Amino acid sequence: MSKITLTSEQTRYLFREEGCDEFDLVLHEEGDWDVDIKYQHLTNIYFQESTGKYFEMAVSRSGSPFTDWSYSFEYSGSDLVEVKLVEKVITTKTWVRV
Repeated sequence: MSKITLTSEQTRYLFREEGCDEFDLVLHEEGDWDVDIKYQHLTNIYFQESTGKYFEMAVSRSGSPFTDWSYSFEYSGSDLVEVKLVEKVITTKTWVRV
């Protein structure tokens, strides 16, 4: 499994600009913000064209849309971890009338 370590500045640029030339990353899939009372969490998937690999970047934020947001990468950067898409089949059982 590959990992890319980004500084806070590189992460900020990647997150806001939807790509990063330095690491050849392009936004592939943008996640939705999940609300967890005080915090919000988001996971984006990026594609690295030079290697054909996909990487996941998790971001958290706190604050308010009325004031300002504080993002998790502002203080320590982030690690992008290699991921792959898998197909899962889920079987469920349910009661039906006869």
